Amino acid sequence: MPVYRDDAHKTWYYVVNFYDASGKRKQKRKRGFNTKKEATEALRKLEVQFNEGTYVESKNISFNQYIEDWLSIKKRSLSNSTISLYERSIKNHISPSLGNTLLSKMKPQHIQKFLIGMHEAGLADASIKRIFNIVNVCLNDAVNFGDLPSNPAKKVEKPKVLPKEMKIWTVDQIQRFLKCSNYHRMYCIFHLAIMTGLRKGEILGLLWKNVDLEKQVLYVNQTLETDGKTFKTGAKTKSGVRSVTISPSTKEVLLKHKEQQNAEREYFASEYGDLDLVICAENGAPYHPRNLTRTFNILTKKAELPHIRFHDLRHTHAALMIAQNEPMKLIAERLGHSKITTTMDTYGHLFPNMQRDASNRLDQTIFGELD
Repeated sequence: MPVYRDDAHKTWYYVVNFYDASGKRKQKRKRGFNTKKEATEALRKLEVQFNEGTYVESKNISFNQYIEDWLSIKKRSLSNSTISLYERSIKNHISPSLGNTLLSKMKPQHIQKFLIGMHEAGLADASIKRIFNIVNVCLNDAVNFGDLPSNPAKKVEKPKVLPKEMKIWTVDQIQRFLKCSNYHRMYCIFHLAIMTGLRKGEILGLLWKNVDLEKQVLYVNQTLETDGKTFKTGAKTKSGVRSVTISPSTKEVLLKHKEQQNAEREYFASEYGDLDLVICAENGAPYHPRNLTRTFNILTKKAELPHIRFHDLRHTHAALMIAQNEPMKLIAERLGHSKITTTMDTYGHLFPNMQRDASNRLDQTIFGELD
């Protein structure tokens, strides 16, 4: 399968001969690669499709068939929760609107009409953007595989999502919630969320072997997915695999929680499914994220506090760190952000107060002794 240089345009292209399903000999060529390496890699991907029997000429395939074939390959690198999200989006939104369009005939107008339809159906901006991104990535891959000359979605204005107002609790509200939930079996979850900033899946996937109570450090290296059954090694991002120090009070909460868990293990005996989870159901099974959300909402209402999401406890933790003037790098590391800019972009609106305090301290430093 040779790769050639197009001297006239100073680019590279490949030519490949193959036989279709009917045994008819055909030829496929793809031009416009900037380097020989790019053309060779694209050709190798095509060769894999030929060998696996998954190649279908783009001019004869509907977008519905193409995106389903694309997802079947993509699944190898996606989490179960992401696969479920993609499948729902394709079934409920993408296929009904774009499914019957031939891939080779896909135009920007089709994408634009698709976006308008979702807006008219009342979908949230965030949902529209997420669904659009699935289509966009699929079409990008179609270009990379040589099935499309260009991505029509790139010629359409991408959906925008206005940032939601961040809801956090004050110190008084935190204290009221912790006091109200102190009796609850799952108190440890709420304490960990507020005191460490861990995500829901990170807390529900935490193992005792990754908690060093003596050194007061816990290690995040697996998460429980939204299905409440599957554990994913690693974290949401590469930097999400991290160590997080815990306070003396958190250590005591964990010790008390472990005593309670040991009693449950003894009670259930052989029926106890010991997965070494810090947070689990009474019989040792994973604690379902939906149950956590339900419990958190009930306790929030009981404490007569403003409604916030469980995830907002993570934001509350970050806000408390900022209020204490902790170094931004430290905050980013605790939250598992790969870049400090991510932390700054997320919590930048909390910085004006810090700047005012800094200005006041500078005023005191320079002019304080002149009073």
